[in-house]
Amino acid sequence: MKATSLFRCLIATLFALSLIGGCSDESVDRSSDAGTNLTDGGNGARSLKYPFAVFKHASGKTNVLLVGPVQAAPADPDPSTTTGTGSGTLSGTVKNADDRPIGEATIKVGDASTETDFNGAYTLSNAPTGTVTVEVSAAWYATKQQSAEIAEGTPKQLEIVLEGKPLAIDPADKALAEQYNQTFDWTKDTVSVSVVERTTQAALEAAIFHRNPEFYRDTSGEAELTPSPLPTVTSGGGQNFVFEVGASGALDPATIRDRLAETPVAESAQKNFLMWEPTKHYLTLWDSAKVQGLKDMASAIAQQGWGGSPKVNPQRVERVFLHDSEIWVQVVFEKFVRLGSGISDADNDGRSEVYAKVDPAHYTAEVYEELANNYAAKTLDTLGLRDALDAIETLLYDVSKPEVVGAIGEPFQLP
Repeated sequence: MKATSLFRCLIATLFALSLIGGCSDESVDRSSDAGTNLTDGGNGARSLKYPFAVFKHASGKTNVLLVGPVQAAPADPDPSTTTGTGSGTLSGTVKNADDRPIGEATIKVGDASTETDFNGAYTLSNAPTGTVTVEVSAAWYATKQQSAEIAEGTPKQLEIVLEGKPLAIDPADKALAEQYNQTFDWTKDTVSVSVVERTTQAALEAAIFHRNPEFYRDTSGEAELTPSPLPTVTSGGGQNFVFEVGASGALDPATIRDRLAETPVAESAQKNFLMWEPTKHYLTLWDSAKVQGLKDMASAIAQQGWGGSPKVNPQRVERVFLHDSEIWVQVVFEKFVRLGSGISDADNDGRSEVYAKVDPAHYTAEVYEELANNYAAKTLDTLGLRDALDAIETLLYDVSKPEVVGAIGEPFQLP
């Protein structure tokens, strides 16, 4: 195995360990929603007609991703009606615009069809002759129809280039997703639906990791944990948040606030937050040594046991915010941790949380710029986002063994 593959496997294993017992929450009471009538958004039978991807874990829990600009979903071309007599041979390759071969693409001429191999090569030996329409389709790619002349006894060579299927969030799908999410409870439901209008790797990964039912862990069996003295938050900052990295603190205590709105973090950064776990993974693959300070910061927070021996981390860094060359984080506390005054569950997810600026000693301007200019800002097309999904699938393999069971444009029936 190559060194790079070994490194990726090590990162995936460490990531799996970091999630064990984490991402827990207390159930949310939805009894008042019992009579909610969820309409179909015009799609019929609660069906999302143009998801970007359906991500399913071994447990059966599923993440449906709607990605792209809000606009009508593109329609596939009408099926080819080519007919003809005789039998000719058509062969060639199917690739994308980056000259990468496309395996398992379907080549169809009339009633005759075949598939490409791993190298994108195909041979259709029973194609009708004459002027025909060659139809080529593949998962993640827009279906293409191309005219060709096929003569009996004279093999025809045809090289085909496919483009990624357009990104789009159909307005009816968005309406249905918004209705579904009004009563979605990540502690009980098995299907999450995310609307991702920013086509960046950070946005895609945040959609998968934020309140994903697969990552919920019930911590009701944990013994109550009472730090002494109790962490508190006042207008002057936080007290007794003992998260130490060497001789310094993980966070700037003067900046600790109960609510995100009480911080200077810009509204756009609040909305376009990053999730810590995939952010850590991205940075580790970028340059592990340069992000060690941030990883030490998060570890110091997660490993503070307050004198107890809980089976899960009492608190963890969950969200990350980029603001004016500063890195801010959300620290989420599990329900079994007793906290002092000034700390609440401001976002009503069943857990208390605080927000703070990471001590600048734990990262450099280069790390911030990599996140701000690439991870959080670089837009990707369909194939770039598909590659990002493949990386997440590898990352989560030891955690939940997920797989992509639906590619862009394949309808999904909500439960």
